[in-house]
Amino acid sequence: MKKTDSCDSEDPRNNLDWTQFEAITCSLLPEFITVYREFERELPQLLKDLRAAIADASSQKVASLAHQIKGSAANFGFVGTSQKMNELECEAQKKLLQHAEKHLIAAQEAFEQARLEVNRRLQGI
Repeated sequence: MKKTDSCDSEDPRNNLDWTQFEAITCSLLPEFITVYREFERELPQLLKDLRAAIADASSQKVASLAHQIKGSAANFGFVGTSQKMNELECEAQKKLLQHAEKHLIAAQEAFEQARLEVNRRLQGI
């Protein structure tokens, strides 16, 4: 799994780390896929909450939500989403929100691409 605990802005090579996804879902066992489905359902709301915090220019709330999303995404191997949230978290901690919307959009796009890839694979099981 790609480390996302630094404030480096290095882009991930892809949006999904299958090794991490399979590890967290115990090689795609149905009871662990249920946990993934919960993440898949909850992340869009967290992203909406983040958008609201950005609109309110609440650096502390943006940093907190970005941190939460970063960790959840990393757990499931959604490295593209996690990396963009890492960048946003680091900037928000410095009270720099001018690129926040750009990071949010990139994270949403990475999430959607990874989600579609996961769902394609899970359909074959």
